Amino acid sequence: MEIKKRGDEIPKELYEKVWSLQPDMLAHRLDLTISAAVRIHALVKRELVNAGIMTPDNVLIRRKEAKMKVTLEADVQVGGNRPRGTGCIGYMPEGTRYEDLVRVFGKPLAGLSPDGKVKAEWYGRISGLEFTIYDYKSSLEPERNTDWHIGGRNQLAAVLLIAYFKTADIAV
Repeated sequence: MEIKKRGDEIPKELYEKVWSLQPDMLAHRLDLTISAAVRIHALVKRELVNAGIMTPDNVLIRRKEAKMKVTLEADVQVGGNRPRGTGCIGYMPEGTRYEDLVRVFGKPLAGLSPDGKVKAEWYGRISGLEFTIYDYKSSLEPERNTDWHIGGRNQLAAVLLIAYFKTADIAV
């Protein structure tokens, strides 16, 4: 039995996934006979051994993943002109408290919005990108809230803001 390949090679992850299933489960999931599933299982093993992913005695070889340290420089300016026309681009890390935001960004720059949907808001720029941090439609007082939205025009602003916040919060 041979697997016909169309175009690119079959991803190694797929082979590993198929190998992780026992032939009876493979037969059940793919609606095959047990004998066909056993042949596919053997073929997958041969492919994994040939690719250097598995040893002949059925041990999958895991490659050690390298960790990387990245240094980001961000210019953060809190305040200035209040951004207009921004939308939700993300959320502060789960469990972010009001006092954590005050410690990193200072007191909120805006209180209750005219429509009552926001009770506390910070705004500014990070590496030139506008951002806002706000408690959208929260039933809690800002001091008790842990669900903070990030507004802006570019998803990168949220990524940079979260990285900055985590670093600044740890350093303080």
